[in-house]
Amino acid sequence: MRLSREIFITETIKLLEEQGYHGTSTRSILNACGAQRGSLYHFFPDGKEELVVEAIQVQANVTANVMQAMFQECDTAEEAVFELMNAMAERGEANNFCVGAPVAAIAQESATTNHQLRIACRDAYRQLTDVIKEKLIADGIPQSKARSIAISVTATIEGAILLSRTEQTGAPLRDAAVSMYKLIEASK
Repeated sequence: MRLSREIFITETIKLLEEQGYHGTSTRSILNACGAQRGSLYHFFPDGKEELVVEAIQVQANVTANVMQAMFQECDTAEEAVFELMNAMAERGEANNFCVGAPVAAIAQESATTNHQLRIACRDAYRQLTDVIKEKLIADGIPQSKARSIAISVTATIEGAILLSRTEQTGAPLRDAAVSMYKLIEASK
């Protein structure tokens, strides 16, 4: 395997999903990539923190693209959010809730102690919230209401993921999906 920035980022995202920021050591990243220490610093001179910031950005872009593609298949915003949350429940159940929400894990661990990671998490959440907001606006919800609804949806998704992980069932995500459907429908 030829080492590249992409390999480091991909393996780091997997580790962050499973272990969080503090649980993911530089050594575990190197082992996952089959790399020597110098390779990490060749691609990421500032080390683990720089790598994790880029991993957050990449993961946010991937998630935003998946959401946009899914949302294009849905006629209404409430249907789009409902489908998204149910897909998250299915994904969680398929992998025993061992992965998911790497940004949440990093934000909870590092928001008060690491400015760069906090900014990366903030930007990731803003990007994902904007995808939801744009679908709401496209479905006729005024921009003034769409932003606050999108923030509520994002916060509900993150909380429901946490509950689903701790309960080891997609039920909290599915229940929250119904609530968000009703909230969006009532906002029109």
